[in-house]
Amino acid sequence: MTLAGLALRRPVTTVAATLALVLLGSVSLGRLPVALLPDVALPVLTVRTAYPGAAAAEVSRLVAEPIEEAVAATPGLVELRSVSRNGGATTTLRFAWGTRMPATALQVRERLDNARAALPAEAERPTLLSSDPGERPIAILAIAGLGDLRAAARTARDVHARPHTSSQPRTRGSRTRGTAIGTLAIWARRHQPHSVLRRGTSYPCGPCANIDL
Repeated sequence: MTLAGLALRRPVTTVAATLALVLLGSVSLGRLPVALLPDVALPVLTVRTAYPGAAAAEVSRLVAEPIEEAVAATPGLVELRSVSRNGGATTTLRFAWGTRMPATALQVRERLDNARAALPAEAERPTLLSSDPGERPIAILAIAGLGDLRAAARTARDVHARPHTSSQPRTRGSRTRGTAIGTLAIWARRHQPHSVLRRGTSYPCGPCANIDL
């Protein structure tokens, strides 16, 4: 006997089962948790290593390659790639879904500590970052104007410094980006490179010196 035939033969049972399913679905729907950013641990780790003053080719050879060799044998790793640029490298590790990321992060940290001796002495200690959606900004405030950029930057810093900006309930933090930095260009005569030094400044001056304000 088919399911349709059984439903026609027993209409009361069919209606009762249908109402029970609708009631169960309504109760379950009301109890489903809803979150703007669900607590999902992405199986991704990022390693950032700064090597000040080094070109991209040197960073790739002296920093990115040793780090890749150190973490390549981590269990559960499915993808490993590095991006080298002037002054530093970024290495991204992608793991299989279901990987226990806290334990994996500890293993990666141990491997990075063991590989520290293979890095140049001028390179900084590698920084391990996790891809946590909860740490991504959900609200961005922009300040724009036709006036001086430094005035807009001061306004942004003043707003950020107010207590209610970063102390709201369930707010993990806030920060300011894109602030302007003033630069003063000092030009000296070609045959008098130390003329600025004799005027009381401690900045070295060749044909030109840029000083951040």
